[in-house]
Amino acid sequence: MKIKSDLELAKYDNAILEVRTDINILDEKIVELLKQRFQLVMQAEEIKQVDELPHLSKEREQVVLENVTFGLSGAQRSYVQEVYQQILASSRELNGITQ
Repeated sequence: MKIKSDLELAKYDNAILEVRTDINILDEKIVELLKQRFQLVMQAEEIKQVDELPHLSKEREQVVLENVTFGLSGAQRSYVQEVYQQILASSRELNGITQ
């Protein structure tokens, strides 16, 4: 078994810290975008109430899922679809919509 030198360990530590910092920055952006999305979902619900439109559109949700998974395959497609299914469920819950 090869023992890593202090220099090798320092490079690893710096590399992982940089990647984790980038992940943290992305997480902050994702949270901000989710907040904006939820605000827009609430606006859409208000419009639906005024215009007496159905509160739930499975067709719209299917279009959203198709759009966000377009060009993805395999595990990435499955993971993104799962994440967005949860986002859609949370959006319905936010507006008090049951299936």
